[in-house]
Amino acid sequence: MFKYLRKMVKNHLALIDQIPISSDEKARLQHYSVFLLAGIPTMMVFGVYNMIAANFLIYSLLLLSAGGLISGWFFLRKARNGRIIYQVNAAIFSLLLIYLLISGGEAGSLILWIYIFPLISFFLLGKNEGLFWNASMYLIAALLLWNPLSFSFIYDYPVEIKIRFLPSYAIVSAVTYWFEYFRSYYRRDIELKNQSLQQEITERKAAELEREKLIKELQNALSEVKTLSGLFPICSSCKKIRDDRGYWNQIESYIRERSNAEFSHSICPDCREKLYPEFHNDDKRESR
Repeated sequence: MFKYLRKMVKNHLALIDQIPISSDEKARLQHYSVFLLAGIPTMMVFGVYNMIAANFLIYSLLLLSAGGLISGWFFLRKARNGRIIYQVNAAIFSLLLIYLLISGGEAGSLILWIYIFPLISFFLLGKNEGLFWNASMYLIAALLLWNPLSFSFIYDYPVEIKIRFLPSYAIVSAVTYWFEYFRSYYRRDIELKNQSLQQEITERKAAELEREKLIKELQNALSEVKTLSGLFPICSSCKKIRDDRGYWNQIESYIRERSNAEFSHSICPDCREKLYPEFHNDDKRESR
């Protein structure tokens, strides 16, 4: 039984993670799911009990609240902001709690269900709006308990319950508020750290891409450069170079085959004087 329940909860949380909503809304939807899983069976049991006891108004409110929870779940799966759904369900549930407080039940025990309201108001609506809803419920409960207009349809609670209920409800509300406050604070802190980490990862990736691009450019540049090294057998007379196969090659042919160098032919002044003395003498006379 527990194994099946854990598996169902795990699958349910995995389904929530796939919904395209913010992390804060996912947390609220998880809280809502807990209320749904715990509230529906409880409402069914007490709904059947009140139907048998002919308490049809309580039965109708329980049925309405359960229907709101179930239908709200299907709307929340598609809505990006489920605040209106949470507000509607909180309003329906608050009406149920107010009626339970008015009716009292067996020895006024139905008033105990109001302690659930701080959990719903703060965890689903946030600390600020939840504080407004919870304070409103506190004031309504105080007015109904002390009943300044002496309405006869309100259950007459013993003074001991009236005195103990309001401070205890305030303590539960305060503790729940601080739970929600620290939850939202640490979640915001985690989100800021995650954003900073994501930015750092992005910057590192950009730097890595730039580094890889530079390395590739250097590799391309180096691949275009060929160097000659070692001992070259060269003819003392014609200056030909002997290659590895024993053939003698013109020096420009040898270098061209082993590098990217190209040659343009000209004639130096010494060779020009030796080979073409008449032109060389003319140049000397012109220079005078």
